[in-house]
Order: sequence, then structure tokens, then C-alpha cells
Amino acid sequence: MSWQNAGQLLATYFGFLYPTGELVVGMPNTAGRYSVTETGASGVQDFLPQEGRPQALTANYIDPPSRFWTAQSCPQAPAG
Repeated sequence: MSWQNAGQLLATYFGFLYPTGELVVGMPNTAGRYSVTETGASGVQDFLPQEGRPQALTANYIDPPSRFWTAQSCPQAPAG
């Protein structure tokens, strides 16, 4: 197998790397803590790249699009 670009690798191995089918960044189900949950490789690809300065999350998000963060002052994003 020749190594493809990062997006192809993520799509190929997402289920292996994240067997629950979710990539979670932050502290879910914890009072006063928030998280971003991506439910598949396409969600991660839509979410990245981020722009702006990192900020603390102020709510829980599931599969937010990248452009959403630009409008919302861009909270902390996972390293990509």
C-alpha cells in the first residue's frame, strides 16, 4: 500500500483508531467541562483546519463545521 495523504489515512483507519466511532476532545459528561465530538473521518476533515487563537470551550458540540468556529471565536482544536 502506498501512503496517501493524511485525509485518506484518516478515512482508512478511523474505525481502528477510534473503535467507538467518535473522536472526543475535552471533558464530556463532566460538570463545568465541555467537549467537541466528531463522529467520523469526514467530521474531522470538515472540522480542520481551525483559525484564530485557541480558547476554552463554552458548550458541548457534535460534528461542528470548521466555518462555525470562525464565527464563534474558534475554541481549542485538536492537533492535526
